[in-house]
Amino acid sequence: MRQVIYLWFKRFLILAWLVGTTIFTIDANEVEGIKNDYLADFIAAILVFNLVPWLVINRKRKKRKRASRKLTDDAEVYDPRKSTTYILISLVVVVGAAAGVYLWADKQVANLAESPTATFIDTYEKGAADPKIAWTQVTERNTIPMTWHTCKKIKVFVNPGDAKSAVDDVKQVIDQVNQLTSLNFYYAGLSEQQAFLDIRSEYELLIGFYSEQDAPTPAKFGKAIGIASGQPSFTAITSGNMGIRTPAYNKANKKLRQQVLLHEFGHVLGLDHVTTKKDVMYPEASGARVEFNKETKAYFSTHPGCEKK
Repeated sequence: MRQVIYLWFKRFLILAWLVGTTIFTIDANEVEGIKNDYLADFIAAILVFNLVPWLVINRKRKKRKRASRKLTDDAEVYDPRKSTTYILISLVVVVGAAAGVYLWADKQVANLAESPTATFIDTYEKGAADPKIAWTQVTERNTIPMTWHTCKKIKVFVNPGDAKSAVDDVKQVIDQVNQLTSLNFYYAGLSEQQAFLDIRSEYELLIGFYSEQDAPTPAKFGKAIGIASGQPSFTAITSGNMGIRTPAYNKANKKLRQQVLLHEFGHVLGLDHVTTKKDVMYPEASGARVEFNKETKAYFSTHPGCEKK
C-alpha cells in the first residue's frame, strides 16, 4: 500500500512540476498586443525545465530494467556502452522532435483590432461578401474614399521611446508606401511629442512608440499592438498619428514588425480592416504578408495620391 501511495505521489509531483513550469513559461512570454501560442509555450517548458528530470527518470528506469534482467538471466552479459548510446540517441530524438514542434508552433500573432476612428459604411463596406479593400471615411455621398491628395512632401516624425529598431523599420515602410501611393512621405527626424496628443501641422505624421501606461487618453491600445488614423481636412487627409505598443513591438520578429507598421500606415492612408486572412489590413498579423493586396495596389495606381501635371 505504501509503495502505491509513493508511486502516485511521485506522479503527482511530476504533473505539478510540468503544469507549474508551463504556466511560468506562458507568463514569461505573455505580452499585451501579441497572442500567446500555448502549444509552443508548453513545448518550451518541456525543453527548458523538464529535460533534466526526464534524463534522471530514464536513467533510473534503465537501472531497474538491468537489475531485473540479471535476476532472470544470469548468463546475460550487459554492455554499458549500449546503454550510453541508447540514451544519447533517445536524447537527440526527443530534443529534435520537441524543438521541431516548438519552431512549428511558435508563430507570433499581433492583435490589430483597435482603431481610434469610427468606420463609416461605404461602397467598400465590410458587410460585403469578401471585401478586399475598405475605407474608414468617404466623401460625396459615400462614393469617394477619404485619403491623401498632395504632391507636397509629408514629414514623418518618430518618437522611438524604448524601441531600438523604430527608425530603421519606419524608413523601410515609408519606401513601400511611397511606391504604392506616389505620395512623398519622408523621415523628418526624431520627436519628443506624443501621437494623438500633440496637434499635427499640415502634411505631417507622428509615429510614437510607448506603453499602455504612457498612452494618452485618445490613444489607448486596448488589446492591440498599435493604432493609427489620418486626420481629414474637407475632402482629403492632411495629417496623421500612429501609436505602437513598445513591449509587444520589441518582442515581435522583423517581419511581424514590418506588417504591423504597414497595417497602421494603411489606417493613416484611410484604409479600414478587411475580412481576408493573411491580408495586411486584416485585424491580425503574423508576418506572413508584408505588402498590400492587388486590389489596394490597383486603386492607388488609378488614383495616385500625387498627380503631377
